[in-house]
Amino acid sequence: MAVQENHPLPGRANQSPADVKFKERSSKSPTMADEKSHFGQEIRDGKDAVTDSGSEMMKMSIDGLAARKWRARFPGCVEKAILGIAVAAAILGYSATLRAASLPPIEQVTIGNNQEPLVNGKPFFPLFMTLAGHWHEGHAEVAAAGFNTVDIYGGKIPCVGGRDDLDKAWSNNLYGVVTLNDLWQDMTDLAALVKKLRDHPPLLAWSLPDEPDINQPTHTPQLMRQMYDVIKAVDPQHPVWLNLSEPNRGGEYAHACDIISEDSYPVQKVHYNLSLPALRASQLRQMVRDRKPVWAYVQTYRVDNHDLDSVGPAPTPAQVRCLAYMLIANRVTGLPFYSFHEAGSKLGRPGADLPYPQTGWRLSRDEPDLWASLKILNEEIKGLTPVVLAATTPAQIEVQMLRPASGKTDQWGFAPLHTLVRQWEGALYVIAVNGLAEPMAARFRLSSLGGFRPASQAAVLFEDRAVEVSRSTAVVSFTDDFAPHGVHVYRLPQPGE
Repeated sequence: MAVQENHPLPGRANQSPADVKFKERSSKSPTMADEKSHFGQEIRDGKDAVTDSGSEMMKMSIDGLAARKWRARFPGCVEKAILGIAVAAAILGYSATLRAASLPPIEQVTIGNNQEPLVNGKPFFPLFMTLAGHWHEGHAEVAAAGFNTVDIYGGKIPCVGGRDDLDKAWSNNLYGVVTLNDLWQDMTDLAALVKKLRDHPPLLAWSLPDEPDINQPTHTPQLMRQMYDVIKAVDPQHPVWLNLSEPNRGGEYAHACDIISEDSYPVQKVHYNLSLPALRASQLRQMVRDRKPVWAYVQTYRVDNHDLDSVGPAPTPAQVRCLAYMLIANRVTGLPFYSFHEAGSKLGRPGADLPYPQTGWRLSRDEPDLWASLKILNEEIKGLTPVVLAATTPAQIEVQMLRPASGKTDQWGFAPLHTLVRQWEGALYVIAVNGLAEPMAARFRLSSLGGFRPASQAAVLFEDRAVEVSRSTAVVSFTDDFAPHGVHVYRLPQPGE
């Protein structure tokens, strides 16, 4: 059997995907129409889990679910997913109110010891939908789908957007990230805008001009640092975020931000392996030496690469779920999703259809299955927030491939399964993600557990089942099957829980 070590160094000696352009540029120029943002996740309270399955409203008592745990049976895959979310929340000791609770006004955003965002001192996982704020008018739809942040346009004073955009986000129970794509030439205007907006309750962060590393010779690391210094002098309470096109430039730009990210979009007319964003995020994390939070974009749109003949498919719900969890398994602590609203060329609809919100390609309208799946995905991640943002555990994981036994790697050198191990409130959690478009089976061996000895079964969260756990003095193990791009989240509790 081939043995897979956890998180092998990705990539190949003769191939550098960081130097290859795997993204569509035309809709992402550093202008007002391209703002990106990030940040969001709420700490919720309440006793009921409520969600809309599309045909009916389901309401489940968390007290009852906690007693039954994962053994309760519900027909239908959506109902099982909903049950899993509620059960996971109950087991985590987390509220499972699937309606968005009121977000607290932001007083301060800081970075924790685990490179996690802290809003008013509490861990916060950003689930941010781009091109949904401002004239895109997606606030209500995005909030209903479980996202918690939208982009806010920050332009020259007096700007079209700004405080009005933040007001609209706040009225829809969303945080906002102010994008500064149009202010790189005037530091006086930049300081004035920051001063004007810095005290607004939903302000989460400031976003520097997008992809400065490919906007040369103007958007140099020195200019980005100048913008950073101006912002922090006026507003030290909110972080500054910077997104790069190429992770190998991360070291040059790291001094100009508090949070850094990359964007890559593998689902195109000519597909690339889904692990590309995870690879690039890992490379970026190495470039900044694990000293800054690293975020990465999740693709939800159709890539067109400037050419209507090259318009690719939208990613499937399974692909988007795989992308999100693969990034989390590779220690990304925030997920912007790109995007909610695009020009009509995405679907071969030519014409000047922006900034009119109902024209062009709109995720909620044109990809209904994907849009419905995002609500479930967001609630899963919200329930797991205290786990995925927890400190690194000393536990070690080894993956033995059972099928296929070759333990093949993907085109970027990643092993088939991406894993993350965390310990939270007396239980051990394992996130495992199949990065390949083929089924597989694997055995997981956990060691260096520091005396922790789990129960004989592990719950598979968000699914209506459990797996048997083999236990010895120093090692515990279990096996499971994976569908193509499949994701499993395991919880190994203490005996008698």
